[in-house]
Amino acid sequence: MVPPGEVSAVPGRGLDGDRFNAANTEREVTLIQSEHIEALASLLDRDSVEPPMLRRNIVVRGINLLALKGRAFRVGEALLEYTGRAE
Repeated sequence: MVPPGEVSAVPGRGLDGDRFNAANTEREVTLIQSEHIEALASLLDRDSVEPPMLRRNIVVRGINLLALKGRAFRVGEALLEYTGRAE
């Protein structure tokens, strides 16, 4: 998997080109903090964990995602809302 340099968000569906881009999904976009990926790698005694292995769409750094719960926020031009954790 090669991360795109730019991607379009499709309202009600998710990210264009995502294999899970489908209507009527509860979680259209998933995010993860890179700090959590690094902590996971450490717990697993690995040098790194590749983000695609975790099936998240967007990796952020320096942003506390839990602080965004119930709030709207922007990623580029897309307006997102944190509605809950992805399982």
